Amino acid sequence: ALLVGAGLAVSGAILQSISQNELADPGILGINTGAGLAVVLFIFFVQGSLTGLGSANLLVMPLFALSGALLAAFLIYILAWKKGITPVRLVLVGIGLN
Repeated sequence: ALLVGAGLAVSGAILQSISQNELADPGILGINTGAGLAVVLFIFFVQGSLTGLGSANLLVMPLFALSGALLAAFLIYILAWKKGITPVRLVLVGIGLN
């Protein structure tokens, strides 16, 4: 629990320093949406075909969430790029993608 809390604190501090906004979180930037979309796609397409694996589905699902969050963050960064990244553009693109 301590490591999870420390990881969340570090990720929050990174997002707040990048966006220069004290209220920034992954939900505002659209990163949570990418993770949720990847999990929903995993459940919809893969869940029924992996019935023989049992509890391995529960171990694979967070990996899909991580890959969806990384893809969303990369997409937000690419769409916000225009002669550099400004915090306002980064937040607006994240809200738009959300």
